[in-house]
Amino acid sequence: IAQAKAETKANKNSAMDILSQLLNTPLNESTNLVIPPEASGIDVLAGQKRPEYATFDLSRKKIERSIDLTERRSLPKISAFLQLSYARPGINAFDNTFQKYYIAGLRASWTFWNWNTDNRDREILRQQQSMIGAQEETFTKNISIAAQKNLSEIDKLRELIKLDHEIIALRKKVTQQLSSQLDNGVVTSSEY
Repeated sequence: IAQAKAETKANKNSAMDILSQLLNTPLNESTNLVIPPEASGIDVLAGQKRPEYATFDLSRKKIERSIDLTERRSLPKISAFLQLSYARPGINAFDNTFQKYYIAGLRASWTFWNWNTDNRDREILRQQQSMIGAQEETFTKNISIAAQKNLSEIDKLRELIKLDHEIIALRKKVTQQLSSQLDNGVVTSSEY
């Protein structure tokens, strides 16, 4: 019995050492370890704080901006320009001296017919947006399935722990009975 207690204490100390290394915090025998309260379930919606959901949102916003840009491509564009030059010959091709000159103006361009390219591009972007929605839904379902799988694993481990406690109680009972029989001389020490 004394040897079993010593082995139990040694195992506890080695477990505390390992836990101390994992937590990077010094632990000793006086450290009180508490089992956390049981969680009734995993809230999948709480998982939407994951960075993957931020990526989905950013992808959606990017596509929305691309759709806006596609709609604005067909609008008329107006720009101003100014060109300064110093050349030989200048504007007058018959004067063979260096001359300064400039050209300034306004430029307007408008693509009023683009062979339905904008509509096709918008449709492609909308399809990409629906694909992102489907990917997010699939990701959420996969997380939910994994969470349910983990919960069932936790339940299975709880049942095993419960069975282990029952086995330990039975072994203690058998050990007490054999110890009593050893003390009374009914069994030998090798049988004990």
